[in-house]
Amino acid sequence: MFYPQRQRFIAYVAICLIAAWIVLMAMGGPAANTRAQAPPAILDDDSIIRVALNRTLGPSPDLDHDAITVVSKGGMVVTAGPGGPEFLVAPGDALTFKRASGGIDIELSAATLGTRMDLGVFSGPIRMRPRDPALPLGITNLRRPKVSPYPLYRGSLEISPSPAPAKLRVVNELRLGDYLRGVVPNEMPGSFNDNALRAQAIAARSYAVFNLQRAALGAQKNASTSHGPGSDIFLCDSPHCQVYYGRTSEDPRSDAAVADTRGIVATFGQEVIDAVYCSTAGGHTESSENVWLDSGPLPYLQAIPDEPGMPDLRTEEGVRRFLSGRMGRFDAVSPNFRWQVTWTRDELERIINEGLVRASQKGRVNPFFMERAERPGRGGAEPGSGPGAGSGVGPSGGIGRLVDLVPLRRGASGRIIALGVVGTNGTWVVNGELNIRSLLKPASGGMLKSSLVAFDFERDASGEIVSVKATGAGYGHGAGMSQWGAEGMARQGYSFSDIIQHYYTGAVMSTVPVRLFASGDNFEGREPYGGEGEPRGGQVRQRFVAPRGVGRLIVSDINAEGIAVTFNGSSRVFYGFEKPPAGDVSFDVSGYLRPGVNEVAFTAVGPAGSHVTVTIALDSGGELK
Repeated sequence: MFYPQRQRFIAYVAICLIAAWIVLMAMGGPAANTRAQAPPAILDDDSIIRVALNRTLGPSPDLDHDAITVVSKGGMVVTAGPGGPEFLVAPGDALTFKRASGGIDIELSAATLGTRMDLGVFSGPIRMRPRDPALPLGITNLRRPKVSPYPLYRGSLEISPSPAPAKLRVVNELRLGDYLRGVVPNEMPGSFNDNALRAQAIAARSYAVFNLQRAALGAQKNASTSHGPGSDIFLCDSPHCQVYYGRTSEDPRSDAAVADTRGIVATFGQEVIDAVYCSTAGGHTESSENVWLDSGPLPYLQAIPDEPGMPDLRTEEGVRRFLSGRMGRFDAVSPNFRWQVTWTRDELERIINEGLVRASQKGRVNPFFMERAERPGRGGAEPGSGPGAGSGVGPSGGIGRLVDLVPLRRGASGRIIALGVVGTNGTWVVNGELNIRSLLKPASGGMLKSSLVAFDFERDASGEIVSVKATGAGYGHGAGMSQWGAEGMARQGYSFSDIIQHYYTGAVMSTVPVRLFASGDNFEGREPYGGEGEPRGGQVRQRFVAPRGVGRLIVSDINAEGIAVTFNGSSRVFYGFEKPPAGDVSFDVSGYLRPGVNEVAFTAVGPAGSHVTVTIALDSGGELK
């Protein structure tokens, strides 16, 4: 039977009341408005964040969904667009969302009644939250590894029209701490040492906060987390950002690591770092500017050896000594510490011809390489005009016969940054470690594990290549923390802070730096807390773990008369500045902190709009070693 939109909605409510009146009684009244407001800044693990959920998982974002089906065993509350109706969905009933003219179409599948009903088209975004947080929302048409039959998500879900025609996007809104519980066991095995898991929790928290702070500031997106022009998404659930599979993937040991490091991030110069990481560095990490060629150097992402006395890995001789000597005491525990790949010449020529086309499309091949059908005069683009352009543009035979693979430039870790591909039809230069790994795919598929590699050629009597063997080290881009290296360090007795400070040069374990603005109120005789514990006058609270109860308050960017700080609801201290200092000021606050979880409230004091930035640098001192 056809119903106009309003009648369809009334019919749905009638059916839902029959199926869920018991649930409504348990609710104790109407559902509260579900439009949660995200805080203006990320403060700690209680801050609310937004994570886009991909349709499929891969190295690039895939955020556009044809349809989304949501269910909860405990029922859910749905708000259908701004100012739209709010209604209850009974336990076990599902809603399917599809793009429609004018908004989003919602279809109800009422399992309890065996009924399907189209509820009509509503403007987005549409928000859902579970009635019982212990029975979270699930998306039945998503598939994730280690999750069966479908992923469950803490917090709420938001569905909105995508910029792509006829598509939808879905965002999971939840606490930062709950997000990390769904990240850490998917980025690092739960069987790893406790301190490796703690280091992973800090790296994942820092990476997330770094990107979310960029969103809050409206800064230009980081190339490593960009999700397309005009996107307001700064975190997704795929390897493009950090792998996040939701509640179903959580593990008790990684949950403990998140709790043990609550609120702790890695900072440099009172700013949260971009704490990238990789599976296995192979014994030596790489500097960020050699991994992401369009970015400048970062002082905390520099090439770091596992041990002193390594050869110069920018040279072929040094790389071969490094590989054959199996240097690298931390990463040695990894199954990808050293590896080999072999191709026949025919296999590698085919793989290279295909790969040069892909790399050219990214602008990372010089000269431009294209297939015969793409040559000028046949509807294709002109070759590149950079240095060497025109010396080889992919004739009908591709590169011809492979003559050599020449590492033209290596980073400090030995990773190839520029590779020369020499064929009988020309020479091409491929730039960027990821493009090189994508170019030299193993015959079995995937991509080369690392560009920290040396090539050996088997040749016949005439000098023609018969086969090529690549001997390599590590898995991934090699920048930042090596996850298997963290495990190796933890097995050798290093603490989580030792691990972070080894892989991120100059990093400090801290709370999230917060900029405070004064309200202009006179602090004389005024409690930092308002009535019934509510904050007043621009007060900011943070909860965090101080592993040893030791820390220093760092105050920077000082433009206020002082700050009032309340430690754990009892100790109240005022730090004043008669004349704003030119640099940072630090105060030992160890006497106010306690080992374990702390809550600290900050209030800037001074004329309205005056400000300071505060953070607490924490000394873990190997307490969890």
